[in-house]
This record gives sequence, structure tokens and C-alpha cells, in this order.
Amino acid sequence: MENKTRRYSYRFRPGCYSRHYLIEFLEGTDTEDFGGDLLHALAEIHPKINAEKTVKTPDQTLYFMDSQAGEFTLSSDTWGVFLMGDDNQAGIQRIHNLLIQNDLFIRIQTDNQDYT
Repeated sequence: MENKTRRYSYRFRPGCYSRHYLIEFLEGTDTEDFGGDLLHALAEIHPKINAEKTVKTPDQTLYFMDSQAGEFTLSSDTWGVFLMGDDNQAGIQRIHNLLIQNDLFIRIQTDNQDYT
């Protein structure tokens, strides 16, 4: 059986020059399991991707998610994979708390001053 412990890493940090926090996924996002593992980790808030709103461009794909914790945007672009909720900071905090509790995700500490 494959050991999936600590497979994905992420940062919980403010956006660049922003007061809004986001989740930046660092490792493992290029695997076919990432999306399913992320949705499973967030199962408590019942996330659903709104396929009708998905936006794809050559450099970026935006997935709009609805959940019991509010709305979020999952962005996959040339800079990485980010989960954002500018108008839903309580929801982003809740997702961060769910990721901390899941063995597949490990938080990488960061200095928030690096983003101001």
C-alpha cells in the first residue's frame, strides 16, 4: 500500500501586497490525486466545484467552489496553485484548519512580512 503521509505542502499566507490570506499549494499539485485528495480533506464543508463557471486560458484555470463555508476560487496558473477567498477570510481560515488536521497536507511556515 502506498504511503501518502505528508504528500502535499502549502503555505497559509497573505497575498502579495494584500491583507487577504490565501493558501498556496507548493508540492504535489501535479499529481492526478491532488484534486480528489483536496476535496476529501475539505469534506466537512461539502465543497463543490461549479463546472459552469470554470474559466480556462492558456496560462490559468480558475475553478469556482461553493461550500458550507462559503465561496472560494482555486487558481492553477504559471505561478502555482492557490485557494483564495478574498471576501471570505473566515472560510479560508476554516480550510486552513481542515488541512492542518489532514495527514496528507503539511504547512510550510512562512514570514508574512515577505508578502507586504
